Amino acid sequence: MTHKWVVSSVAFSPDGRWVVSGSWDNTARVWEAQTDTEVARMTHESAVESVAFSPDGRWVVSGSYDGTARVWDAQTGTEVARMTHEGGVESVAFSPDGYWVASGSEDRILYVWPYEPQYLIDNACSRVTRNLTRAEWKQYIGDALPYQAVCPNQPFGP
Repeated sequence: MTHKWVVSSVAFSPDGRWVVSGSWDNTARVWEAQTDTEVARMTHESAVESVAFSPDGRWVVSGSYDGTARVWDAQTGTEVARMTHEGGVESVAFSPDGYWVASGSEDRILYVWPYEPQYLIDNACSRVTRNLTRAEWKQYIGDALPYQAVCPNQPFGP
């Protein structure tokens, strides 16, 4: 299992079948442990410093110097959630129940956040009096879902 640059973090899936690796080549990769076959590749804009599997092995979280912690589908590499920090993300982990993700950063902040897109949308709609702007959608929802009006009976933001 080879990256093009320093491998900074590795973790086994709970069942031991998969390995996820993070590298300074800006990627996190899921590998089949026994065959060394790459299953999924997830790309950041900067070095990946930390990776972890969810307790059920379905998701991977990665933390990068690009200031993001991202949750990915472990089998497809599809991004499903993103948390933005002001500094590089040094450490990531899932809670034992798999519902929460923790991310720690050079900005000296630890976030504990739910990563399921629908929860994030529902939470946003409970706090605003309008739909999210495109910029807010990108910051809080990420690229997991296309931009859309999701808050019932609310106007679009500016």
